[in-house]
Amino acid sequence: MITQKKIKMLTTVGILYVIVASLILQRPKDAGAISVDNAVAPEVQQTEIIIESINNNELSPFWSSQIARWNHLITKREFDANLLAAIMHVESGGRPDAISSAGATGLMQVMPQSAIAGRPTTQQLLNPEVNVNWGIRILREYTDQFGGDIRLGLGAYYMGPSRANTDGGRWYADKVLSLYARSLLHRDDG
Repeated sequence: MITQKKIKMLTTVGILYVIVASLILQRPKDAGAISVDNAVAPEVQQTEIIIESINNNELSPFWSSQIARWNHLITKREFDANLLAAIMHVESGGRPDAISSAGATGLMQVMPQSAIAGRPTTQQLLNPEVNVNWGIRILREYTDQFGGDIRLGLGAYYMGPSRANTDGGRWYADKVLSLYARSLLHRDDG
């Protein structure tokens, strides 16, 4: 069990390792590991034993009711529910009808068919289930494209794959990962 004391002893880099490691636990064994080479210092590798008991299907009480109400759409997925909640929080604040000035739509702010061929229409993306499924699909595609690096996958989700490792991509990834880490700490405290 991850205890409050163990988590608080981790450095910021250690918390990032917990995040990445929890995602590794989510992936099927034949899908390959998520890269942590650029995410953590070697001395933090010792924290691996701490993450073994993360229950990645449990939504933390950290999240507002605007996010928690979508629990049924984000639990038991290939990514930790709290990571998906963090993306949803940053992207739309849990508003299924959110549409950005660029046209990104819904809970996960997915760009519609009018902007990217092969995607659902804006109307289809206003359906929360369709939107979350597409958001997860896009995140998986980008994370796989970057060899399992979740930070670059998140950067690509926000900026597009060619700008994933720019200041904007890193800012977005760090914002999402910070919220994710806070939710894990809150879950353990609760």
